[in-house]
Amino acid sequence: MAQKNFASFVRCLVHNSLELFKSGGPGVFLLNQSKLVSDRSSYKIEYSTEEMYAFKGRLYEEVLPQEIVIKLKQAILSESSFTVGNDLILFIPSKSCSGVLILFDAYPNIVRPELIQSFTSNIASDLDNSLLLKQVSDIAYLDGLTNLPNRTKFIETLDKIGDLGPCGEVVALVDIEHFSDINDGLGQDSGNYLLQSVAERLCSQLDKNVTVYRVAADVFGLIGSSNSLESEKILASFDLPLKAGEHLIPINARVGITKNPDRKISGLAIIKQTNIALNRAKKDVQNRANYYAAEMEDETAWRLEMIRKLTDDFYDQKLQVWYQPQLDLQKNKIIGAEALLRWPNGTGGFHSPLTFIPLAEYTGLIVDIGSWVLEQACIQVNRMTEQGFKDHRIAVNVSMPQFKNTMFVETVASVTQKYHVDPKNIELEITESVVMDDTTVVITALEKLRQLGYTVAIDDFGTGFSSLSYLHKLPINRLKVDREFIKDIGFGGDGILAESIINLGQKLGLEVIAEGIETEEQQEFVKRLGCHESQGYYHAKPMPADELEVFLREFNSKHN
Repeated sequence: MAQKNFASFVRCLVHNSLELFKSGGPGVFLLNQSKLVSDRSSYKIEYSTEEMYAFKGRLYEEVLPQEIVIKLKQAILSESSFTVGNDLILFIPSKSCSGVLILFDAYPNIVRPELIQSFTSNIASDLDNSLLLKQVSDIAYLDGLTNLPNRTKFIETLDKIGDLGPCGEVVALVDIEHFSDINDGLGQDSGNYLLQSVAERLCSQLDKNVTVYRVAADVFGLIGSSNSLESEKILASFDLPLKAGEHLIPINARVGITKNPDRKISGLAIIKQTNIALNRAKKDVQNRANYYAAEMEDETAWRLEMIRKLTDDFYDQKLQVWYQPQLDLQKNKIIGAEALLRWPNGTGGFHSPLTFIPLAEYTGLIVDIGSWVLEQACIQVNRMTEQGFKDHRIAVNVSMPQFKNTMFVETVASVTQKYHVDPKNIELEITESVVMDDTTVVITALEKLRQLGYTVAIDDFGTGFSSLSYLHKLPINRLKVDREFIKDIGFGGDGILAESIINLGQKLGLEVIAEGIETEEQQEFVKRLGCHESQGYYHAKPMPADELEVFLREFNSKHN
């Protein structure tokens, strides 16, 4: 009754019974959880004191001596206890199950039959109580689909990982790639079958000292020794396809591993560290497994702090929009500017957009920031118009999270209407990577925007390795030649890639703007090729709105 789980109860029952009946041989306990007590096919070995009978889960008929099997069948059918020579068979009929305790080389004659009956009755009651505790434990600690220990058990084990010795040297998380696609394409039943196959594969192919857990929908946890949980061994489990109902599916997995986890930290902290390694592996295009290192956690903490600061500074209106003028090469006239986001770092400088834009996209904050930048661009268009700079456009960069927002087109339209800005004065810039991320969504949105009168440019063209067939389908007005193809012109480069992009744009009937123009030679080069517009330090660096207006007046005064 003092045992905390079913396994320890059964072990205690067998060993104490051996001592009580002065048995000199092994003890074996059979369990039948079928509702039919007499169902012989359901009696399986639950525990044995010797290896020769230690076949947990096996039918007793496959393991035990034939003379014992015959008497066991009689005991089960008659629901009573038997002796076979010096061996004692005790039938234990409880309310929730039935069990059979076999004691070899015992001395049953030293206890009267009525006391044996009293003994089995008490054991039956204890068996019911222990199984009830087991069922409660299973609900709390067992995953119903795979029959593996669940996340709660994983955390509990990690909390005491120091007690595992060498079997706790490595902790791993295994994430099934594109599992949601299987659910969507083949149905949830197939997805469930696949998870069961993954569980079976991991349990069967990894070493016996490895414990497998299901810790999330398609994530499995592993705890084991250094020799048994190397990344190559884990990934090798997925070399062959897995069954998912009627389907045989090849799948890949990503693995995060923590070696020699700190015994002083909590299980949740170990999971966090291992998950950091897993996330690194999921982002790695070359390696499907990654090992945790302390600097990863430092970097993650830095990212979270940067995200917090960015969010606070945005809502505290500390972000700025600067503008870089764009020049019509044929008319030598400023025709607009690109709106560029700036985030002051508090020490007189600015955080790099290459750092904080991905963070804003990752959190979804870029959707609100993008709407705000568009508002600032509209305000700037109106200010330039009031000062006599009519028909100047402002180019605004658009990211993939904005496109995926179902209200994106409506937001663009409502903002420009709010500030009474003609759509032709707003140009939306997208990168090739945005187009390739979800071509259907992007093209649908761009077509709607074009119909409303907005112009569209492909930014950084030539760096995204996109398909030219998509370029022909896109409803765009302008190509921007990336600065990477401009910077070597005049410095030993032949500019052949810039020339190819400019020619391509002309053949497609698109206007072409070269960015990153820093010298007169570069400007003259692209101008001779028929490039329509340019943008770069040769004319002007990005500047605040007030400086832009001063620049426009001075430029017009100088060139008119």
